[in-house]
Amino acid sequence: MKAYLSLIKHALNDQQFTISVYSEEGLELDGSSSYKEVKDMVENLDISSLRFYGDDRVYKGFAQVNLCVDDEETVSDHSVNYTRPDCAPENNDKWIEDWFNAVVMA
Repeated sequence: MKAYLSLIKHALNDQQFTISVYSEEGLELDGSSSYKEVKDMVENLDISSLRFYGDDRVYKGFAQVNLCVDDEETVSDHSVNYTRPDCAPENNDKWIEDWFNAVVMA
């Protein structure tokens, strides 16, 4: 499975997050909980970034997606930016690190 598809499923189904999709030009899809909607938007862009949000739009992380590489490398970067005003230290990136280690590094 392509890494970005696994990540989208994990964020939506296991973490119950919503996902916003950004292109180089800006916001393309805001706060969706639909796998098909997020997948379709990502696949319309060669490079995009995903931003993950929990309850009450609490920021839960970021991932860069590049469709121009091998399937397992489509998630080229991921993190939580603790300098964001809507991100508190308790909103850690353990969930995405666990996913990355289990899926990409496996």
